[in-house]
Amino acid sequence: MKKHPPDIIKLVFFLILTVLLWAGCAGVVKRLDPPRVSLVDMGVEKISLMETSYRIVLRVMNPNDGALHVKGVSCELELNGEPFASGVAALDVKIPPFGTETLQVPLYSSHVSLFREVLGMHEKEEFEYRLRGKLVLEGGKMLTPSVSFSSEGKWALKTPVEPNK
Repeated sequence: MKKHPPDIIKLVFFLILTVLLWAGCAGVVKRLDPPRVSLVDMGVEKISLMETSYRIVLRVMNPNDGALHVKGVSCELELNGEPFASGVAALDVKIPPFGTETLQVPLYSSHVSLFREVLGMHEKEEFEYRLRGKLVLEGGKMLTPSVSFSSEGKWALKTPVEPNK
């Protein structure tokens, strides 16, 4: 019977132990289904000489069987394919399993963005919007998950007129 050098035995033992630990950790970590985020409301907060601030309300739906603890959010709003406003907010919101919560986020835009959209309003019957962002969830410094989201839709500017019957 041939003897193996002790270094090879240690290496094989270390590799087997590493594979077993990875397999064990993979079974413990749960997969997070991304929450659904939609824009619920938007209002003007303040108009100053160079900037307009808005307050948007986001609805976050948790499709997971565990609670989500949202620590922060960052997002950008586009109107008709052009950057319009962006903002961030530090939060402390717990969304229960299979539950929903609303988050308020301040957004800021320069008047250049506002005027660019207002000047083209008379030509359009609706605005297309796209909201993109990231939710930061509670966790340790190395384990803080962030979840990206995107929501889009249209705002009608003119109400449809029904024909007389």
